[in-house]
Amino acid sequence: STRAIRITNMFAQFWDDVPLGLDSIARVASWARAPVSVVLSVGQWYVDAYKCEKDWCASRPSYMGLELEGLKAQYESDFINVLPQIRSFCEEGGRGGVLGCVVANIPYCNGMTAVAYLTMYDAAEAAVKPYATTGVRYADLWRFAASFDEGCTDGHQTPMMATWTLQIVLGGICPQKNIQVRGTKMEFHGEQCRQAG
Repeated sequence: STRAIRITNMFAQFWDDVPLGLDSIARVASWARAPVSVVLSVGQWYVDAYKCEKDWCASRPSYMGLELEGLKAQYESDFINVLPQIRSFCEEGGRGGVLGCVVANIPYCNGMTAVAYLTMYDAAEAAVKPYATTGVRYADLWRFAASFDEGCTDGHQTPMMATWTLQIVLGGICPQKNIQVRGTKMEFHGEQCRQAG
């Protein structure tokens, strides 16, 4: 439908996983007439690969032996390698070119003070931010989430944080007109809606 939009929240393990996801979104026939946007969040698995000693985090063995500066360089290089595909999808003329896309760093969670997290934040700032355009927008979810006491539980965004993140995304893709919103657009029920503490 031309009266609907599709926003896909893509959490990819590594940057080279992104083109397949973008291609899949572009091929969804049931959304062929609707404008689409993608929110790309890549970075957590680079952190997980650092000094990984468990099976669950061993999805990219070649990254597991890298020191932090090497991992940061790998993140930056991986992003630069897929940037042409991201731009092709998200900028004017691409499948997401009407609404554009958002590339976000990993959101901050309480306790994410390890140097590996800070290194990935620096990597996103160095690699992604300089290439931001109107079609490929950069969202600093790290700083945004750090301002919330209840932004994260067990390494994942709370519904409250996800709602605020969605507001940022919608603010970037919706027409900038004087839009009056009436009625209730979102409701939360139950204890899961807020972090217990």
